[in-house]
Amino acid sequence: MLIRILSTIIFCSLLSLASADEEAIPPCPNKQIEAVMQTSSIESSVANIVFRLKSSHKEIGSFCLGGYSKYALLIWSPDGQYAALQTHFTRHTMELFVFRVGTDGIQQVKIQDYQQNIYGRLGVLHGGRGSVDKPLKWLGADRLLISARGALDDSEEDSGYHYEVEIHIIPDGSDLVGWLEKIKPVKSDE
Repeated sequence: MLIRILSTIIFCSLLSLASADEEAIPPCPNKQIEAVMQTSSIESSVANIVFRLKSSHKEIGSFCLGGYSKYALLIWSPDGQYAALQTHFTRHTMELFVFRVGTDGIQQVKIQDYQQNIYGRLGVLHGGRGSVDKPLKWLGADRLLISARGALDDSEEDSGYHYEVEIHIIPDGSDLVGWLEKIKPVKSDE
């Protein structure tokens, strides 16, 4: 596992030095910042999301997509201050990351562990390998609605969960925290 993590970090570092193909991502509402997905010409499965100033193309931050695939779904908050990113981080998971994006750089938001909260509601200590966390929509400048789906075990039987989670981004010293506001199960007919 450590070797996989280190190789991903090395590939992502090399990506910034090597020539890369770029794919545009939906534009930021504030028009000052743009985000692109860069895929290495050396290792096509490794990709970064690069945030940069639109006027000068100066990079202000980047995020490695994890090395499993080059899938990314990014949605901007209405004012363009935050970006919610879904990526196929491992073979069995699609994970969610949230960033504050400003002309001075990016900062990852530390989201409270809503997965463990869901497991507690279901009376289990942990789930199975598969999970899909997806940003659905911004409910305001600092509130995000997420879909959290996953398996409760690794059997072939349908033992999954589906919840909607609302987070509110608040400052906590020098950090930003995605505070859990609401968690509710989604009925199977929805």
